[in-house]
Amino acid sequence: ETENNPSDLKLVMIGKPAMPIPKDDDIMALGFVSEQEKYDYMAGADFLIMSSPFESLSIVVLESLALGVPVIVNGLCEVLKQHCVISRAGTYYTNYDEFANQLDDMVCDGGLREEMGKLGVQYVDRYYRWDKIIDSFSQMVEKELADKERDRQILIAKETADKAVATTENIKEAVKPVFDNWRSEINSKFCLLYTSDAADEAR
Repeated sequence: ETENNPSDLKLVMIGKPAMPIPKDDDIMALGFVSEQEKYDYMAGADFLIMSSPFESLSIVVLESLALGVPVIVNGLCEVLKQHCVISRAGTYYTNYDEFANQLDDMVCDGGLREEMGKLGVQYVDRYYRWDKIIDSFSQMVEKELADKERDRQILIAKETADKAVATTENIKEAVKPVFDNWRSEINSKFCLLYTSDAADEAR
């Protein structure tokens, strides 16, 4: 039950405890259970509370949403927060007052839980069905391969350009003596012609 809104709800805790659990008739600490038992408890819940600030995806949250069960999560975990923001199938808190208010809302408003439950199913169906995951993974792989091929073509083009520049420089070096020789011969003939003409004029 909540402080301001007593109810017949019970807090069911599954998994290894991370803190001492007080003895209370409204708290059921089950420890580790089978997968089927986990799903049964989850499906029968009014909502799920995920208090961990250290989640990389949170399969439990996605399983809960897939079952139409809304969630209250720790807003200090950006992944959990984004699940709620995008799906609108849950709420997130960053302090005790926010948590208490959201807990009261979930406990008291069955319509809110039902609407969030539907949105959660839609969210998982849209983004986390197996075929969707495979499709997204395939697109990521194809993009990575395309990027690598683009980088490879750029590298080939650069190497080709560098070789062309080197070849041009080699050609210049190879023909330079020829041009120098031609220039020398032309200058020599021009000087000879100029000298002959000057001699004729002098006579």
